[in-house]
Amino acid sequence: MRTHDGDARIDGRSIRIIVRGRVLPLESAVFPPDFPDRLVRLKEASGLTWTALARAIGVDRKQVRRWRQGVEPCGGAAFSLFRFAMRLPKGVEILMGEGFRVVLWETED
Repeated sequence: MRTHDGDARIDGRSIRIIVRGRVLPLESAVFPPDFPDRLVRLKEASGLTWTALARAIGVDRKQVRRWRQGVEPCGGAAFSLFRFAMRLPKGVEILMGEGFRVVLWETED
């Protein structure tokens, strides 16, 4: 579901990706070119197997395999990946690099 201002809204929660003060739409190509390598580093930082990582994010392990092959997450999968990264020390920095800030907030139904 989309909100009126273009932010993603999932289950009463919204996500914004802000890079250097600019809000990027969730469907934008916001992931760095080396995203598959960063995903490997995020997995290593978590200490999880690929299957456990997929389960923790809430996606099928085949989807994680596609990400490792260069397909970028979008929509709800991107939301879940960012939420997972935010639970790890420096997780968002590992995933996205310096200068990225992810903002989550509750919305009223």
